Amino acid sequence: MRKTLFHKSLAARLLWHGGLVRLAGVLRRALRGPRLIILCYHRVDKDPEKPALSAAPAEFARQLEWFAGRFAVLPISAVAEYLSGREKLRRDSLVLTFDDGYRDNYDTVLPMLNRHRFPAAYFIASDPLLKRVPYWYDALWARLERWSGGFPKKGFPLDMPAPLIESLEWSRGHPGKRGLQKVLDMAKGLDSRRRGVLMAWLDTGREAPSEWTACETMTLEEALDSTVRGIDIGGHTRTHPSLARIPDWECRAEILESLGELSGAGFDVRYFAYPFGEAVDVGGFGGHPRRVLKESGVRLAVTTEERAVRPGDDPLLVPRKVISPQTLAQIALKLELLAWRK
Repeated sequence: MRKTLFHKSLAARLLWHGGLVRLAGVLRRALRGPRLIILCYHRVDKDPEKPALSAAPAEFARQLEWFAGRFAVLPISAVAEYLSGREKLRRDSLVLTFDDGYRDNYDTVLPMLNRHRFPAAYFIASDPLLKRVPYWYDALWARLERWSGGFPKKGFPLDMPAPLIESLEWSRGHPGKRGLQKVLDMAKGLDSRRRGVLMAWLDTGREAPSEWTACETMTLEEALDSTVRGIDIGGHTRTHPSLARIPDWECRAEILESLGELSGAGFDVRYFAYPFGEAVDVGGFGGHPRRVLKESGVRLAVTTEERAVRPGDDPLLVPRKVISPQTLAQIALKLELLAWRK
């Protein structure tokens, strides 16, 4: 695995230093015109063990420097204008978005964005922002770390999906971030009731589980300050479930209650990001988030389908490229490959 990643990184560096990525961009713009790509970031943090990490601060700074010389960086409002035909692209363009609203988005990211005068959108769930409760996956991550590959002696909790039980079993022999991430990925389809059952099971034998995890998002005051410094605040549900995997009544409550709470806190909420990027019913039993958003009056909603935005795209199913820790050369190559796709 490491050897494969090394080869991919080496190939990207060779293409980057050889100028082939830039040449491909010139040729592609001549043949197909400029492209609009939305990027999805999460944390920008020095700690490589943090979940949902997109980049270290130094690497993120390099990315912004490259964006400044290579792209027009547009506000998310420009996407709606582009889809409606009212906005024409004069050069390759990016829209920067950040999911979850972690504190580093305010302390670290915002000053960097302001230095370049870049707009951006932050999508934040209302419970962590307004009630100061941690995201459930941060709380789950903290519990799994404390078990360190071992679990309560009694059997696995009842009514858990088979893939989640399998991931818990697998993680016994794979302690560390890799095992934790696998469990986290399988747990994202739980509704609020089953999440509570899983958390209670992991709390078995622990004295103060409620204090394991602090809320790591920015505060309401910081989010409001961000809006006067070039940031759009968008909806991201109340508690960040996978809307496509929970009952329709819960899906509706997660969306509408969060939009109402954010509006009541002083935000003009016109944009939305689907948690985990999932917008389509999974397995025939999940919610119908697009339908709820259409009723709510939200102007634009983003997924994590990785491709460039196309004229005529559904404004409630807009694609984004998720950014994970990687070199600038790798990002440059991937963005150009996305831009070449029809």
